Order: sequence, then C-alpha cells, then structure tokens
Amino acid sequence: MTPNEKLINAAKIGDLPSFTDAVIQGADIDTSDLSGKSSLMYACENGHHVIARLCIERNASLFVTDLRGQTAMHYAESSRDRLTIELMNGATARATARLRVTPLRIPTPVPFGEIETLLTDPKQGAQR
Repeated sequence: MTPNEKLINAAKIGDLPSFTDAVIQGADIDTSDLSGKSSLMYACENGHHVIARLCIERNASLFVTDLRGQTAMHYAESSRDRLTIELMNGATARATARLRVTPLRIPTPVPFGEIETLLTDPKQGAQR
C-alpha cells in the first residue's frame, strides 16, 4: 500500500497512528481516491475530528470538491459531529478571511449576481 493509500484509508476509519505514519512516509495531504474524496473529506464524513484537524494543520485544501461537487464542509455537516462541524466552520472562516473573500465569493451553483441581489437588495429579494 502506498503512503497516499494508507493516508486515505486511515482517515476513513479514524486510525490516527496509521495516518501519522503515512504523513511521515511522505503522503500528499491533498491526495484523493477515485471518487475524488480527500483524507480531509473522509475524516469529516466520519466525524474523525482529530484527523481532520491534522489535515487542516498540514494545509489541506478546504474548498476542493469531489466528483459529486461536495467539499469537506459538506461532509462535516452530514456527519452531524459537533466537533467536526465547529472545526470546519472555524477553518473555513479563517481561510476566507485570509483570502479576503466572503462566503458570497465561494463557488455556488446559483449565479453570483442573483445571490448578491437577493442578499443586498431587500426589494428584489421580497419579490421572489
């Protein structure tokens, strides 16, 4: 098993020693499997907040999407694990502040102009 495969598998099952070994062996923190899911996504999906924190500390990409268009934050929310959700909320807030973007500027399937109008013009929003 390659270090990248070991990293993904450890994140899926919450195996902290194997995850740490994979990192030491040089695994790419942003590696993904055939579904496009990264170690951060698997850790979030399964509520493994310690491994998710380690991914974030190693600068794992927060906004990358898998083949279904889901981010790690989507998986954190679906896990319903409070600590994982809080971790991702904090990391996302810090990243958007560092990048000087707001949630309005994060990719969304709804055209940006329409969202901006709904949020900033109460008259337009009320007409919908």
